[in-house]
This record gives sequence, structure tokens and C-alpha cells, in this order.
Amino acid sequence: MKLIGYHGTNIEDAYNICKNGIDKNKIINTWPNDLGNGFYAYIDVDGSPFENKAVNNAIEYAKTFRKKDKIGIIKLTLDIDPDNSLILLENETIKSVSELFDAVRLAAYNKIPKKFKREETYVKAGFAKRNNRDGFLFEYIIDHGLIKEPQVIIEDTHTDFNNVRSNFNNGTEIAIRDLSVIKAKKLLILGKDHVIKESDE
Repeated sequence: MKLIGYHGTNIEDAYNICKNGIDKNKIINTWPNDLGNGFYAYIDVDGSPFENKAVNNAIEYAKTFRKKDKIGIIKLTLDIDPDNSLILLENETIKSVSELFDAVRLAAYNKIPKKFKREETYVKAGFAKRNNRDGFLFEYIIDHGLIKEPQVIIEDTHTDFNNVRSNFNNGTEIAIRDLSVIKAKKLLILGKDHVIKESDE
């Protein structure tokens, strides 16, 4: 299954990722994001209400959370196996995972490493304020074999762009756990004219 993803960050980090690759240690040694450990991007899914929003969401993410004068967008060419992925876009799958979450919630919360409650990145990134623990629930059900290790996790989500919260989703995110599904990376630059241009490097 071919997908295109967009990851928004500052230009320095975007260039470094395109040149040197993704540091997997940063993925697994920090507080898990809402879909668990992984390299995150926005994707467009055919027929989705958020179709054609992925690149704009990546831009808004970088502007809101990276807060640099110049941002970079990494365009990812992905090739995933749906049978080895957790795709939470259908009610039946969402219901199954929700039931698993309910069954393990207390046990999973008791296993949250204490270091994350003290870690500087936890506070600086705003996780202490949001206190979203879904990522740990994903890690718990995977670690305990309740679902098999997925290549990626995909779900419609809401990102609080410009600190605006909502109960309604505004995009589709992918958490890439198996980095081998990334077949190509291309650096895109948002110019002063707000036009996206491909980098020559």
C-alpha cells in the first residue's frame, strides 16, 4: 500500500533527517505520542474528509510546535503492508482497540516509567499539561502481545494548531514504527512567499 506522508519541523532538523536518517533512539526513549512510539507524519487517505490536508497540517504543526523562522517539511514515500499495520479508520477496528485499552488501562498507567514525569522534554513539550496517555496504552498492548507489532499505526486525530482545541478530528496521522517502510525522503521548504519548494540538496 503506497502512501505519501509529510513531517513538519524546523529546517535544521528536516535537513539533518533527510541527510543522516531518523534517530530511532529519540523515538523509543521519549514520552510516547498519542499513537505510541514512532516517526510521525500526516497522510492523505482517499475518500477521507481530510484528503489533501496532510501537507498543510505538517506546515501548521511546524509553525505551532517548532516555532522557528524557517520550517522544513519532509515528504515521505511509504510502502506499508496493511495486514501488518494497525489502521484505526474503521469502526470495528477502533472498537476492538478501545476494548483493549479499557481492559489494560490501570495496569498500563502503573507501568509508566517515573523518569517521564521528571524528564525535561516531558514538561517542555507540553505533555505534562495534556497528560495524554494513549501512547503508553498502545505500547502496553503491543509489548504484552495483545496485538502484533505493527509496521505503522494510522488514525484520524486532532492536533491543537495554535493552541485551539476541539472534539473533532482535523487530520490523519501515521506513526511509523518500522522505518524500513520509508522508501524515499525529500526536503520541502516553505519560502517567504508561503510557496512550498523542493530543496536542491
